Amino acid sequence: MAMTDLATVTDTLGIPVTLDARRTSAAALLRTAEMMIDAGTHLIVLDLPAPQVATLAEAVSDRALHVNATAPPDDLRHACFPQLLQSVPSLRMQADTLTQYLRFMNWPRALILEGEHPGDILWADAFTTSAERMGLQITARRTFTLDRNPARRQENNIRLLTGNARYEVIFVADTRGEFGRYIPYATQDPRPVIGSVGLSPTSWHWALERDGATQVSSRFDRTYGRKITAADWNVWIGVKSLILGAAKSGHTDPTALRSYLVSDRLRLDGSKGAPMNFRD
Repeated sequence: MAMTDLATVTDTLGIPVTLDARRTSAAALLRTAEMMIDAGTHLIVLDLPAPQVATLAEAVSDRALHVNATAPPDDLRHACFPQLLQSVPSLRMQADTLTQYLRFMNWPRALILEGEHPGDILWADAFTTSAERMGLQITARRTFTLDRNPARRQENNIRLLTGNARYEVIFVADTRGEFGRYIPYATQDPRPVIGSVGLSPTSWHWALERDGATQVSSRFDRTYGRKITAADWNVWIGVKSLILGAAKSGHTDPTALRSYLVSDRLRLDGSKGAPMNFRD
């Protein structure tokens, strides 16, 4: 869809744009990437788990420019892979949106409920760090389990999990969504639920109506017959940034194009009301 949106620009400038979309297993990841690069594909948007994104970014180095569209862990940014850009908001960025809202609403105390999955721990860590930065108080951090064993009722009973603490909101870190969906309206005290369920941060929502967002969502709906998701928008803006960056800079070489994309010259229209770019 991004290619179609920018077809007038690329046709006018005579820039050929082709799409080479491939599925791959973790075992075949590097082999697939090498085949794509050998075939002349040097601009790659990734829809992969974080460990595979890191593996690919480290192995391929400067032979291709990658855009991570769907893996949010902060480690991918801290690693500073030179040829990896991010169109997905990191966990820290998502946590910041929540803590800034809590500060705005004057809800300074939060109870954290986190699952046992490694992704849950990363999400809870990101929220804790952001809360400390915003001067919020984490009154308790408790782990829940999917185990229905009565002996573990302190970890699988929502009323027990949410009792004996003072808080204005409950932050839930449940990346699998198996336990968190039962938490709203089941807590010991009637409090808002945020994080993986309830009030959740997202880079896009199909119900946005300002700044041209309706046109983006409507085009996607007509083209693919379903509602656009945040992951779809992340991929769309990732592809759009590569095409527009090449058109404006005149470069398709990965290193030269990256230099332009992280410069203050890039201005992307993501239909969010403000010019967008990549952080250096």
